[in-house]
Formats: sequence, structure tokens, C-alpha cells
Amino acid sequence: MADGRYHRVLVNRPAHVIGLGLVLGGACLAGAAAYQGRANRAEGNVALGKPYRLTPPPSYRLCTDADDRIQLTDGVKGDSNWRQLRTVGWRDPPTPPTVLIDLGTLEPIEEIRISSIGGGRAGVFFPSQILVMVSDDGETFRVAAALNHPKMEPADPDRFRRVPHVFRLEGLRTRGRFVRVTLVPNRRYVFMDEIEVVRGPHAAGEVEFDDRNTLTEADTPAVLAAVRQFDRLGKDIDRFGKAAGTADAGVMLGQSVGQLRKAQAATTAHSPTSVGALTAALRQARGEWLSQHRRKALVWHQANPMEQVRPGDVFDPPAGADEELEIDLWQGEYESAAITLVNCASRNVDLSVAVSPLRSSSGHVRATEGTLTLRRAVFVEAPNLGIVGDALVRLANARLPIDAGSAGQLWLTVHHPDLEPGDYRFAVRFDAAPDGENRMPPLVVPARLTVHPCRFPQRPSLKTCNWAYLSRLSLSDVGLTETVKDLKSHYTNVCVIPGTELPKASLKNDGTMKVDFTRHDQALARFPDAERYLLWWGYAPGRANRHKVFGQWMTPSWKAGMRQYLTRWVAHLRATGIDYNRFAMYPFDEDLGDDFYELAKFIKKVDARIPLFANSPGRGREKGVGRFLPYVDTWCLPEPLPRSHQARAKLRKSGNKEIWRYNATANAKALSPYEYYRLQPWRAWSEGDTGCGFWVYATGRSGQSCNGWDDYTCGRARWSVVYDGRDAPVDGGGEVYIPSRRWEAWREGVEDYEYLHTLHRRIEAARRRNLPSSIVEEAKAALGEAVTEILTNRDDANVVYTVRRRITEAILRLDRAMQAKDNAG
Repeated sequence: MADGRYHRVLVNRPAHVIGLGLVLGGACLAGAAAYQGRANRAEGNVALGKPYRLTPPPSYRLCTDADDRIQLTDGVKGDSNWRQLRTVGWRDPPTPPTVLIDLGTLEPIEEIRISSIGGGRAGVFFPSQILVMVSDDGETFRVAAALNHPKMEPADPDRFRRVPHVFRLEGLRTRGRFVRVTLVPNRRYVFMDEIEVVRGPHAAGEVEFDDRNTLTEADTPAVLAAVRQFDRLGKDIDRFGKAAGTADAGVMLGQSVGQLRKAQAATTAHSPTSVGALTAALRQARGEWLSQHRRKALVWHQANPMEQVRPGDVFDPPAGADEELEIDLWQGEYESAAITLVNCASRNVDLSVAVSPLRSSSGHVRATEGTLTLRRAVFVEAPNLGIVGDALVRLANARLPIDAGSAGQLWLTVHHPDLEPGDYRFAVRFDAAPDGENRMPPLVVPARLTVHPCRFPQRPSLKTCNWAYLSRLSLSDVGLTETVKDLKSHYTNVCVIPGTELPKASLKNDGTMKVDFTRHDQALARFPDAERYLLWWGYAPGRANRHKVFGQWMTPSWKAGMRQYLTRWVAHLRATGIDYNRFAMYPFDEDLGDDFYELAKFIKKVDARIPLFANSPGRGREKGVGRFLPYVDTWCLPEPLPRSHQARAKLRKSGNKEIWRYNATANAKALSPYEYYRLQPWRAWSEGDTGCGFWVYATGRSGQSCNGWDDYTCGRARWSVVYDGRDAPVDGGGEVYIPSRRWEAWREGVEDYEYLHTLHRRIEAARRRNLPSSIVEEAKAALGEAVTEILTNRDDANVVYTVRRRITEAILRLDRAMQAKDNAG
């Protein structure tokens, strides 16, 4: 939004003009005061004082109050601010916030104005989409205007920090008694403080609607998705035109690029049916072109599993260039591989997939069942990124569907704890069902699997955490078992116990304390062998009195009650086999305030051995980590903050060894699986951190309306690294949670850390064994070069595989040298 304006998506207008305009940027800012001065005149505003319905209810605590039900039509506008009660706001709404205004009578409508705020401060951005619908009766709706832009914010964020804006949708020339305004959040928040509906000069009876523009409220998600897809189709057609023009000067079989552009101009942007037809036409044209230029019906290449795949990835790299699929791993390790297939035909195909047994170099044959897991990349929509193959669904009936002229991907996970070292050969075969007389010839992909003679440990050295609140996932006992198995297979070894699961204290009439450990013990039993339990109290600044049963915060009675409570709690933990080294008290989340400081001092007076966990670098010299050095035992610092680097340096200087890191960036689904997830353990290693993690494994559900497969109806799902199998739009293979590419990338990163840790330990062992210094220094140089090469090539996901092989070779060289020394001695 460098020019200060939204990208415009115009709705179809065959029977009457439906337009929209928008004033933003410099012009809006310059006139903001004048516009606010006009606010109270409310000239022509037929929504003034009219009732409305809010769905879902407002949820941002600083501005939510009883007057939210009248503030959007009270005529006071122009200064939207999430700290002011006159603003109406949402935080992590389960569905896009919608306002349904009842004008009381049928009105001609020329313009709609929406006062909001954005700019990026405190994570508050302008909405990513605005949809306005009108209705005569409150049941049948028509789209009046739709605004769409995947990247909303300006190039100069300093100029647009906490800026109120008025979105003006002009030239509508429509009608309705009911006006329905939907704002799709960009990230976590969305705010409004006024909606105006300006009466038009035309008569309501003059407006004629296209029959195709007849919808219900339930159609809103599909309409919003169609508008986003229409915007992407333009880019896809341009990309196709560029590729086709380069190859054959635009000569194509079937539909030409020009014809597609004509079809695009005639497409109703908000109509799911119309947009779907254009999508199918593009795929068919692309398939016809690919058939001509590839001279094959189906081609493949080995893809980097750390890079997202898209349906339109059919041009580069040259398909079919690989001779065989290559996979390297250690004994007991997990390893991922991906085969991208391009359907070079104008029809959809449903491929059957078969894998041959593993054949070792010595001729031994081993079944692939129990060693190879086959999945397919299912395309989902990620905000600000588009359609990507992020969900990895088990193949149902060994079938892999691929649309005409599009890419699909087969994902292979290799793991067997007892697979012996050596080289193995196998093949993956793809067959398509015949289509009349047309039969697509089978495609066979040869593969080589190398298992190195290095044993991956069952319990890696890195502490890993992803705030998997198991009790909040609404799972059956079987589902819970499967989820814990999934977490452990991805090396999660730190378990967060939320405040609702902590011991519950009560005081009897005689003043004695009763502590109920029932829910607490159930929570511990869900993850019985965690290396660390983080006991999260749920305190927050200004709300540090969760244990008010003991009296007012930090009064003598409160301290006496808390002392007894802590003593009994720790004794109970130790009695269940959880000693001081396996738990940490986690009172405040992302805060190092005065309340935390006061509490930390108190806890250490009660028992200096009680470990404390903090996940904030604080602010400034007086409010930072310095004053907490005698009290906090484990630090988990957020990655992107500059003050985290400063705090980490201070902690290192103080000799603190328990330093972790974590990340909780919004819209994580749109971030690089490689850079954001896989490389975090590399960054941890480079700075000496012993733990790392991210928020969150799964955000759970919020009623039936929250679908984790759709980030636009369930914004909280943008952080999850798994998809709920119960909501899957395809056969989910019976899994409770379906992994994402990002979740698999995280596991690979934890394994990378173990590669580095193993080489480091081998170097130390070689020194103790007095191996020649040249051998030791060579290995040490290999370790340093590996980390440097990875972190200076963060955008190249191919580098890691070369680096891992070099690390493995360095370890094996040291092993051979130590074995030779033993044999000689």
C-alpha cells in the first residue's frame, strides 16, 4: 500500500452500476480533521441511531463495554482507538466480525463509510478484506462492494502508526433495508467506531439486481474466498502468458491467454461459480500447453520438502530433470522427501501410488510398510501468501489427485528405528485411470535411500516447547493418546500446564488449607515423561491475584497462604517423581513487571530451590533481566526483539546456562517452513541456547464456526502447525491431527541441532582421547563452517542437505580415528 490506497476489486454490475471508492493515505490524513468536523452533522446518514447486530460479540477487553451495541451508529467517529471505550473491537475472533444494520425502511444507498484504525502499532492492522451486502428482507442478500488486498500496510510504517482511517465505498447506487458489513482481520485484531450509510439521489425502486447476485448470510465465506481467488487468477494468467509467450510467441492449443483475459474481464469477482469456471479454464489451457511442450502426460522432479508448493508451479524448475529420488538419514532418525508431479493434460487425474519393497545393496528385501509413510500436499489458503500445499494428508486408498495443468506433491516420511546402515533401492509408481481411449502411461520414480552408521538418540538434547495445551483440545482418550504420540515423535519434551490445571486451594472454617491436586495430576499424566513441566499460573499485569483465596496480593495473610500452598505443591510434585530439575514455576507470560519481581523474591524465600521460568527480556535497564538474575532459572526469550539479543548477552555474561528462545509471529502459516521453523534450532545453537520453541501446536476449537483449515474464518488457526482431522475437507486418513509442512520442518530442525550437538561431543571425546590436533581442528572447523553457511544462506533451503552430509562425514571420520587408536592401543 505504498501509494496509500487499497487494491480495488469491483463486483459485477450488469443491471445497475455497483462501484466503490476508497480514500486513504495522504489525502485522507490531510482531511481527517475536516472529516471529523463533519461527523456530527450526519447529513444523509440513514444509519444514524439505527439498531444493529454484532457477530461474534466484541472481544477486545480495553474497548468492550455495554455501549458497543449503539456506538457504531451514534454519529461519533473519526478517532478510532483500541484504548477508547467508544471503539468496538475484536481480538482473535472465531469468524470475521460482521455488523448487520437494520435501517428500518427500504433505502436508496449511494455510499457507505467505515471508520477503523490500523498502521501496525501493537499488531493492529487494517482489515484484509471488507465486504458489504444489502438486503430488502434480511434473508436474501446482494453484494454491494468488496475490497481485497493481501498486503495492506504502507511501505513507510512510521508514517502510519496507529492511524484512524475512513473507508469510503462510493457510487454504489443500490438499495436495502439491511446493510451487512464484514471486516476480515489482518492478523489478530480489527476495530471500528462508526458505520455510515449515505442515502442516494436515486429511488430505491429504480435499482435492479442481477439474478446471479442473490446470496444468503451463509454465503459470506465463499464470497470472500472468491474475491481473493479472483485477484490471484489475474497473476496466474499473467504468469502463464509470460511462459507461453517465451516458448512459442503465444501460439497455444485450445484457449489462448487472450481468451483467458477476456474471460477474466467477464467474470463476476464475488461469484464462487463464476470464479470457479475461470479457474477451470486456466487449468485446462495450461494443461494443453504443457502437453505440447513437455511431450509427456506426467512429469516429476525431486522437490525440497522445506519449500511450499503451489498448484501453478508447473514451469520451473524443468520437470523430469532428476534421475532418481535421493534420501539420506541416520539410524532411528526421521527424514522427509517430496516428489512434485505436474499433470501435463487438460483433464484432472487421479493417480494410484505404489511403492516397491526396499532392496539393500546386499540383496536383502524389506517391506516399506513401517518405514515409509506416504502423504500428499493438500492446498490451503494462507493470508498474504495464497494457496500453498501446507497440509500433509495420508494417502487415502493410495490415491493422489492432481488438477489439469497443475502441480501436486507426494510427501514421503522415512523412519524405522531398526533400519540397518547401508544403501537401499526402491521405486514409486504412479498410474492414472484411463479416460476413454486416452490412457496416461505410468510414471516410475527410482529412489535411493542411504542410512548412515550414526544412531540418532531417542531423547535429543534440545529442550523443545510448543505450548500444546492438551486439556483445551477437546479430545477423546484415544485422540489424546495419538496427539501425545505425535508431539513426542516431533521431539516435544517440555509440557506447559495451564492455570486451570494447577492445584486448587481452599481454606476451611478453621483456617487450615485444603489443596485439590486432581486436575493437576491428570494434566501431568497426559504427558508422563516430559523432561520439564512449565507450571503456568496465568498471572498478568494488574491481574496478579489469581490466588485471592489467600487474601489481598502480598498482604501477610496472602504470603502465609501462598507459602503453605507452594510448600505442599512442591512436596506433592517430588512425591510423584518430579524433582526440582523437572519443573519450573511460570507465573507471568511475556512480562517482567514489578509484580513478577515481587513474587519471584517471595518464592525464593519460601524455597530457593524452586525454579522460575520467564519468557520476556523486559524493557530498559531498570525493567529488564538484570534485577531478575538472582531469581529466574530458565529464560526463554522471544526471537525477533532486539532487546532479546541484549538480554541474552547479559545472561551469558552472568553465567546463566538455561537460555531458550521462542517465536510467536502472527500469520505463521504464511512464513517460510525453512527459515522460521527449521532454522530456529540453528540460531539457538549459534548463540548457545539449550532450548527453543514456538507458539503454538494447535489452537483448538472455538465452537463449530471455527475451522482450522480456513484462516479467514478462524484467524487463531494461523499459528497452528497441525490441522484438525475432524474438520478436514478431504479424507484425513483417520488422523486426529494432520501435520503441516511447517511441523515437519520443525522436527528436521531439532534433528539438525542434534547433528551439531553430536559432532561437538565427538570433538570433545577426540580431545580427551588425545587424537592428533589436525584431526580435531578439522572437525572443529567443519562444525563452525556448517553453522556459518546455514545462517548466511537463510533463503536457500538446499544448503542444509549438503551441510548435514558434511557433518555426518566429520563425525564418521572422528569415529574411525578413535576406533583406529583403540585398535592400535
